[in-house]
Amino acid sequence: MRRAAELTSLPDEEVLAIYEALRPGRSTAAELTALAGSLAARGLPLNAALIAEAAEVYARRRLARAAATSSPPPPPPAIAQPEPNPSSQPPATSR
Repeated sequence: MRRAAELTSLPDEEVLAIYEALRPGRSTAAELTALAGSLAARGLPLNAALIAEAAEVYARRRLARAAATSSPPPPPPAIAQPEPNPSSQPPATSR
């Protein structure tokens, strides 16, 4: 609850950006460490500690994006919608 209370001082867009940065493969460990430093400097020490710890764990478990990659991984391919089954549609009526 205390981490959540810290986040109330941030705009919604920034909270969502932090959430996005913490998703596996979205940020490098260095980017997460920089984000932690930024939050600490702005008076959010609990969230800064969480993100600093995440940077270490992501690097150790290879969940962080590789530093050589300059962009996040591509999104997964769109799931094709199934074609409607013509036999399940009611027959057309004529007037």
